Amino acid sequence: MATMQEKYILIAMDGSDHSEFAFNWYLENLHRPNHYVILLHCPRKHSFIQGPLGGTANTQSIQAAIAKEEKKEKAFLETLSKKLKDSEIGGKVKSVSGKAEEMIVKVAKDENVSFIVIGCHGKSKVRRTLMGSISDYVIHHAHVPVFVCRHDSLHH
Repeated sequence: MATMQEKYILIAMDGSDHSEFAFNWYLENLHRPNHYVILLHCPRKHSFIQGPLGGTANTQSIQAAIAKEEKKEKAFLETLSKKLKDSEIGGKVKSVSGKAEEMIVKVAKDENVSFIVIGCHGKSKVRRTLMGSISDYVIHHAHVPVFVCRHDSLHH
C-alpha cells in the first residue's frame, strides 16, 4: 500500500477573529492526516517607532516598549503552538518580520506549500481600492491555490 505524501499547508495567523475563523474552517473542511501545517505570523515590529521623529522618547522607554512587544509576540507564538497541539495537527509555528502579504507569499514558496489559508478582514471596497488588502495581494502573487475565509458575522 502506498503511503500518502505529506503536504505542507500555510495558514496565516494574526490573532484576529478572522484568522481564527480561517484556522477553524481549515480544520473542518480541508484538514487531512498527511497535512503538515505551518501557522505563520508576521508581526508588525516596533510600530511605536514609526511615528513622527522628534518627541520626547528616550532610550529606556524605547527599550521597555521593545521588551513589552517581544514578550507579547512570544506569548502569541506559544498560543499558536498550543493550538496545533490541542488540535492534534502536525506542524510548526513560524514568525517572519516584514510586510505580511509579501512574507506569506515568500514563506509559501520557500516551504513549498500545497495551498494557503487566510482570513479576510472585510475592508470596504473604497479602503481596499486605496490601500489594497493582504488577501488580494496573496491571491494575485501566490504560486498555489489560496483559500480566503470570510465569515459574514465578522463583517459589518
